[in-house]
Amino acid sequence: MIRLNSLGKRGALFVPVLVLVLLGARNQNAILRSVQNGEQQRSTVSAPTFYRSVLPILQERCQICHRAGGIAPSRFETYEQTRPYAAAIKLATQNKSMPPWFADPHIGHFSNDPSLSPAQIAALGAWADADAPAGDPKDAPAPVHWAESWSISQPDLILKMPKGVALPAGGDVEYTYEIVATGFKEDRWVRAVEVLPSLRANVHHAVVYVRPPDSKWMRHAPIGVSFTASTLTDPEDRRGAHWTDSDVLLVYAPGSSPDNWPEGMAKFIPAGSDLVFQMHYTTNGRAGSDQTSVGLIFAKQAPAQRVLTLQLTNDHFVIPPGAPDYRVEARGTLPNDATLLSFFPHMHCVANAFSTTSFIKKRIPARGQTRKWNRCWTSIIIFTGR
Repeated sequence: MIRLNSLGKRGALFVPVLVLVLLGARNQNAILRSVQNGEQQRSTVSAPTFYRSVLPILQERCQICHRAGGIAPSRFETYEQTRPYAAAIKLATQNKSMPPWFADPHIGHFSNDPSLSPAQIAALGAWADADAPAGDPKDAPAPVHWAESWSISQPDLILKMPKGVALPAGGDVEYTYEIVATGFKEDRWVRAVEVLPSLRANVHHAVVYVRPPDSKWMRHAPIGVSFTASTLTDPEDRRGAHWTDSDVLLVYAPGSSPDNWPEGMAKFIPAGSDLVFQMHYTTNGRAGSDQTSVGLIFAKQAPAQRVLTLQLTNDHFVIPPGAPDYRVEARGTLPNDATLLSFFPHMHCVANAFSTTSFIKKRIPARGQTRKWNRCWTSIIIFTGR
């Protein structure tokens, strides 16, 4: 279920105790000096520092975005980079706007929930309040080595759109497609995948589909060059550019995460398949060019279970003018038993909340989740299975 705000138009459709006073002393001054020295030493030991207290949190929860090549505008890899943002980090973590996560914390357990623990939030706040001390560099954990801007490990194979897509400084950009031949001579199983735009600021979303060799979907469309629905001459191809039931390899949007499938699960790409990149670009006042890539890590053997991604869509509705909380539903039925691994809500500016519920035999609500909607940060919600 999706809740929308009306804009009057059609909408479309994650305490130690000091014991010195108990020991006694011949000199009262000695007692006072001992207490003062003890308190000073305790303050020094307990005060959070960047290298000992803050950097481990940043590595675990923040550097996936705040790093060289990351999506965030600021880098938190060194003390010099992070120190100017100490107060902002305290504020953002205490009001829980960072790390971004919009799922209801009272429903479900999610393996990709980046939320900080109360102890981590307190440590970051105490560090900022103490004037953000650096501490001893020897306390620093080993640096995290990111694989050329990839969040996953170094991919076994990187497939890039053959030609960059030129983007204007302003105006609307029609959904753009580019078909990339995999060249696979044999069936491949993919256990991890990530989509990496080269011009992230202009990419509202990217969907990478698997087109098997026997698929008739946009079969007359060009390969290796960008095109839009309006440039296709075949009527069936033009219709296909607006809808397909092909398996989705991965969806990218700001805030989304790569897919790392659990042991014994993987995505299937048949031999001879193509990857179809569907790109939704936006303009921001600067012209540019994007050449999006997808990185694949292959499974060493065929898995016990195949992972499929299904789309539930509803784009045939009209929001009544002035409606503050209009409900829109998209439904689907699975033909057989399945394990729900994750879901990825995706809407545009008029949405304000999203909820999902699965039913067993149309009677028993099996799982539900409600989350606030943020069009700038559309996280994939990955269940833990608990």
